[in-house]
Amino acid sequence: MTRILVLTAVVLASVALAQSAGAPLTYSGLLRQVDGGVFDANPVIVSLRGLSTCDSDAGASVHGYFSAAIEPTCRVGLRRRQFDSVAVLAGGHVLLTPLTQVPAADRAVGSVRGISVSLSGLLCGFSAQTEGQFTAARPDAGPVSSYQAAKVLCERVTTCGSAAHQCSRAELERSAQAGALLGVAATAVTAWVGGDERNCDDWTSRASTESGRSAQIRTSGSLALWTSDCGSNLAIACCE
Repeated sequence: MTRILVLTAVVLASVALAQSAGAPLTYSGLLRQVDGGVFDANPVIVSLRGLSTCDSDAGASVHGYFSAAIEPTCRVGLRRRQFDSVAVLAGGHVLLTPLTQVPAADRAVGSVRGISVSLSGLLCGFSAQTEGQFTAARPDAGPVSSYQAAKVLCERVTTCGSAAHQCSRAELERSAQAGALLGVAATAVTAWVGGDERNCDDWTSRASTESGRSAQIRTSGSLALWTSDCGSNLAIACCE
């Protein structure tokens, strides 16, 4: 007879601030039988599923408990909101649960006046195109410009979240190292990048005589840093 298992007390745990100290993002849980006994298996595979599938090996469970360090390529998918469920594969059983909590995934988050921003992120997408003079409207604060507008425009990107912001050069370089630039766009994209003295007068100018830092993100996962005149109509590179 096939055992019917249920998965209880499962959480998707993000280590957030501890990530910089080398602690991994993990998916942990407890395998139980319906009669209350524990169930052990070797290996236990944690499979994130949705627009794509990404597996992490938890090894053997111990007294029913398992913990999988989420693979780096899977963490990139989490940032892009590619997964909506988690399948735990254990001893021939497939235990499917919804992914109701998308973790901060390897980042620390700060908050000021209720506005969240990731302190270090990876590329999550691109905003609508804009000249070097950034403007937007925040629902609770009305019109904003410059750096604040860049954040609002990045928050609106469907593959990013509320902690999204304009990428810095360093964040894009880390994104390239982590493989986060692969597949983020169907064609090469040139986008405005922050963290540089070339910033279209703090992103308030669209004059063609001034310049801002930009970067071309290629489908191969490579990166080229450029400067563009502030009258150029480019997306903003957004990180979270």
